[in-house]
Amino acid sequence: MDKIDKLKKYGVDIELTLDRFLGDEDFYLECIEAFLDETIFDDLIKAINSGNYNNAFEHAHNLKGVLANLGLQKILTPTEELVEKLRENDYEDIDLYLAKIINEREKFLTVVK
Repeated sequence: MDKIDKLKKYGVDIELTLDRFLGDEDFYLECIEAFLDETIFDDLIKAINSGNYNNAFEHAHNLKGVLANLGLQKILTPTEELVEKLRENDYEDIDLYLAKIINEREKFLTVVK
């Protein structure tokens, strides 16, 4: 099974997502690979763990945009929830939202590696 098929099985709407990449599967897969090397998840975790919620908001908001562009809806949904909690300065249960993101990211990593 190639990566595109694995991403479909994971739940990515490949047709819709590839429209953003002008149908260029190779470029899309390059962006997925570049995303895997990003430190944005680690930066978000560090910001939340240190209580730096302004930075956490920035990282979560940036992550939200990347996930939307890559069509990674399963990680995007909990990230959107986290962004809204941070936007509202509501830090109650923030670790639970982060745990959802981390859990879904782990599932994604098993698909693409």
